[in-house]
Amino acid sequence: MAASTIRMTFDDVPVAVRLAAMLRRVGGVLLILAAVGLAVALIGYDIADPSLNTATGRAATNPAGPVGAAVADILLQLFGRGAWLVALVLLCWGLRLVLRRPLQWPWLPVFALPLALLAVSAALATLPVPPPAVWPLSTSLGGLVGDLLMHKLEPLLGTAGFAWAGFLLSIPLAIAAMGLRWGESTWAAGKVGRFSRWAG
Repeated sequence: MAASTIRMTFDDVPVAVRLAAMLRRVGGVLLILAAVGLAVALIGYDIADPSLNTATGRAATNPAGPVGAAVADILLQLFGRGAWLVALVLLCWGLRLVLRRPLQWPWLPVFALPLALLAVSAALATLPVPPPAVWPLSTSLGGLVGDLLMHKLEPLLGTAGFAWAGFLLSIPLAIAAMGLRWGESTWAAGKVGRFSRWAG
């Protein structure tokens, strides 16, 4: 009788709550691993590896294997160097889950990610294209998406207007996609700035 009304607890915390917290942390670890795997795939990208648009009998040389080679090819072809935003976003999401730092609006990063990819790709499309030894793809640094946006919007906004719009929109959208609060974003910007001065 009394036993049926007793709720399963551990250290005065319902088991369901602890289980949900554990699952969130496991999900966070998986996102971090996915971010690391994607970063490895992007670093090891070889345009000659087999992919959806490259039929070859050679084995993939990408350190992330044939799956990593295919994923890196798709993202780089579509978004250019903006593909790195996906890895960064996955890392931020994973860390937030592991550290148990929930967002007030958890849907916002998911909604902002595709918009951020569009803006970042557009901004990157305005940059000079490095030589083939550095950038072997036939697209700009913004990939096919960046090239398409430039083709459609640059005549309307002008070259300078399109570039400014891309860069000004990409910053807040990328911050929103990563799920960073204002204080966290300013702290991260400071760290990046100090590292850039040290590296440069």
